[in-house]
Amino acid sequence: ELVVGIDFGTSYSSVALLGDRGLELIPIEGDVMMPSVVSFPAPGEVIVGDEARARLAGSAQWTVVSPKRLLGRLYKDQSAQRLFSGLAFRTFAGSDRYLRLEAHGQIYSAQDICAEILKVLRARASEHLGEDVRACVLAAPVGFGSLQRSALEQAAKQAGLTVKTVVSEPTAAVLAQGFPSDWSGKVAVYDFGGGTFDFCVLDVSESSYRELCSGGDPWLGGDDFDIRLAEQLADAFERSTQVDLRSRAVEWQKLLFAAEAAKRQLSEASSAEVRVDDLILTAEGSKGLSSRVTTQVFEQLTAPLVQRSVSVAERVLQQAGLEPKDVD
Repeated sequence: ELVVGIDFGTSYSSVALLGDRGLELIPIEGDVMMPSVVSFPAPGEVIVGDEARARLAGSAQWTVVSPKRLLGRLYKDQSAQRLFSGLAFRTFAGSDRYLRLEAHGQIYSAQDICAEILKVLRARASEHLGEDVRACVLAAPVGFGSLQRSALEQAAKQAGLTVKTVVSEPTAAVLAQGFPSDWSGKVAVYDFGGGTFDFCVLDVSESSYRELCSGGDPWLGGDDFDIRLAEQLADAFERSTQVDLRSRAVEWQKLLFAAEAAKRQLSEASSAEVRVDDLILTAEGSKGLSSRVTTQVFEQLTAPLVQRSVSVAERVLQQAGLEPKDVD
């Protein structure tokens, strides 16, 4: 039986096969990473991946980013409400008290939206391998409780996949690292994802991988770096124009899009420009935003987020009675 491995990520997703030739990442539209974004441009029409992500610049109000963060969340969950507050969708609680979205008269649950991403991954894998893919192994964040895991498995089932097992993302990272067969010791995994942070210590021996301790923050990730930068720029924009971009779904998404692009540039450059043209229309004409951000300013802005991750790591080690020096 053909079984693929799926990394359903908050920001990006990928699918791979471990076969005779080793690990093969399956290409999706020319890349091995597909944005975890779903858009509903018209009644009955669903767009996934790069095309959906491109719509953030113009049709953000009908586009769901990071749907993984909504899995298994009750409608009244305040953290979840933050994510859909600026969208055009009507949002409400279903009879089961979980979140529902209405797009062009169609009702969707969070797992319906996630299933659309998994359907595309399955279709691309089937296409590439020349065989109908029906089984998978999924990776899930440490912070996912039984409700989130169950919702993830349900989404996979809706996509036509049987889930063989769900492994924790840090364990998956250690497996992917492929330590030599004669090596043994304690390995720490610091996994800062798009929307979740996980920290885990595993005991690796010749025959097994044993999780000693783990913990995480399901509301901490790369998305928050984009938000920090965008909020700083939105504050400055509001001071000069009296317009709060956060209250405008399309304009706010455009700014987040530009902030993410600048964040990526700052990985390799000491400064980056955040530029968004034609954000608002004023009596004097259209007004955009342009600002240069340095690595130093960006690091100051995001230092509290990094510290949050370090605090989680320290707490996890402490609960296990371990110190940093105990980790190999």
